[in-house]
Amino acid sequence: MIMSKLIEKVQTAFTDAYKAKDIDLKNVIGTIKGEIEREAKNPKNISDEEVSKELKKMLKKHAEHPSLTEVELNFIDSILPKQLSEEDIDAKIKELANGGANHIGKFMAGFKGLNADMKIVKQKVDKILN
Repeated sequence: MIMSKLIEKVQTAFTDAYKAKDIDLKNVIGTIKGEIEREAKNPKNISDEEVSKELKKMLKKHAEHPSLTEVELNFIDSILPKQLSEEDIDAKIKELANGGANHIGKFMAGFKGLNADMKIVKQKVDKILN
C-alpha cells in the first residue's frame, strides 16, 4: 500500500502536535484528517490528489462562509502544494505545444498531477488553439 505524501505530512504534524502537547493544533489537525478520510473513496489507500481536493474544498467552503480558524487556515496552507503561477502555466503550455500537443485533451493531460488552476489553463489553451 502506497500512502499519500500529503496524508503522511498530516499524520506527522498530528504526532508532532501531540508530542508538543499543543492540544489545539492536534485537535485541528485531527479534525482535518478525519474530514479527508471521511470523504475519500478508499481511506486506507488515499491519494495525494484526493487529499489536495478535500483541502481545497475546505478552503472554498471557507471563502463562501468563513468557518475555519487562523490555525486551520495556516495548517492547510502549509500542507497544500503551492499552486503554479501563470508564468509556470505559460511555460508548461509552451512545452506541451512544442512537444506536439494539438488539442485540449493533450494539454489538460499534460497538467495532470500538477497543482494548477485548470480554468486558467483552459482559457490559455483555448486562446492558442483558436
